[in-house]
This record gives sequence, C-alpha cells and structure tokens, in this order.
Amino acid sequence: MRFELKNGEHKSVILLWVCHEYNIELEDLVSKLRFTELVRARSLVAKLLRDKKEPLESIGLIINRDHASVLHLLKKHDHYCKDELYFNTYLNLSKYDKTKTVKERIEYHQNEINKLIKLL
Repeated sequence: MRFELKNGEHKSVILLWVCHEYNIELEDLVSKLRFTELVRARSLVAKLLRDKKEPLESIGLIINRDHASVLHLLKKHDHYCKDELYFNTYLNLSKYDKTKTVKERIEYHQNEINKLIKLL
C-alpha cells in the first residue's frame, strides 16, 4: 500500500525529517548560518523537494534562499553523497512515501508539525 500525503504536506515532512536526522533546529536550517552540517542539510532538503517536482523558486522560499543558491545546492548534491549520514538520509527520505514503515514516521512528524503550528 502506498501512503500519499496531502498536497504540500511533503514539504513539512521533509524539513522536519532532515532536522531530526541532522539533529538541528528548523530555525537554523532556514537561517543565514553557513556551517557545514546546515549547508548539507539544506542541500538534502533541496534535492528531496526537487525530486518531488518543486520549482527552484518554491524551494528557495522554503529554505530562505534564492533560486540560484538552490541550484548550487543541487549541483553539490553528488559531492555531499560521499558523506554517509547525508547519503543514508537521502536514501531513506527519497522513498518515504512508498513504504509502510515510513507511514508511522510521517504521522509522527505530522503531529510534530501540528505542535509547531499551535506554538505559532
């Protein structure tokens, strides 16, 4: 059985999952900070969203970058895949909506999203 997300939900799930995997805060992911782990996490988010057919401008708005920066992150994706954490996270997330076991993870992250929305 394939688990489908509602329109636009994949963006939040991807953001929260990458933050969880890299043990970083969402605020740091979308900040202007340029630490290596944050740049790699942004690159992963950009690649996963691009795999979902998101336009560069939309990805840029999500991670607080312009479309040229997103394009650069996408070009660096192959280089970053040499990092084990990055590569494993990419493999796990690139198929997140095709497996049953991930359905539970998505539901967990959806609950986390709802908690964040309530805080706002």
